[in-house]
Amino acid sequence: MEQVSSLLALGSILQPQILVFMIPITAIVLGIGSGILQSFQKHQLKMAELMHKNREVDPRVLIELQNLRAEVAELRDRVNQAALASDNFNRLNLQSPPDLPQEAIEKRLEQRPG
Repeated sequence: MEQVSSLLALGSILQPQILVFMIPITAIVLGIGSGILQSFQKHQLKMAELMHKNREVDPRVLIELQNLRAEVAELRDRVNQAALASDNFNRLNLQSPPDLPQEAIEKRLEQRPG
C-alpha cells in the first residue's frame, strides 16, 4: 500500500505543470549550493596555508622571545625581593616599642599640667 502511495506522489511531481517550476528552482538551489561549497573550500585552503606558513618561525622572533622571558624572570625576582624587604620592614616597625623605665614615666607624669 505504501509503495502505491509513494508511486502516486512521484507521479504527481512528474506532471509537466509542476516540472516547469521544479526544474528552475532545483537548478537555482544547486547552483547557489555549489557556489557556497566552492567558497567554503577556498576558505579552508587559505586557512590551511596560513596555518602552515605560521609554523615556520623566524629565528629573530625566537631570540626576542627568549630575551623577553629573561626580562620577565628578572622582574619577577625583583618584585619578590621587594616584597620580602617590605615584609621585613613592616615586621620590625610593628613590634611593640621597648618598655620605658619607671623613672621616665614618673617624670613625664610630673610635667603634666593639672
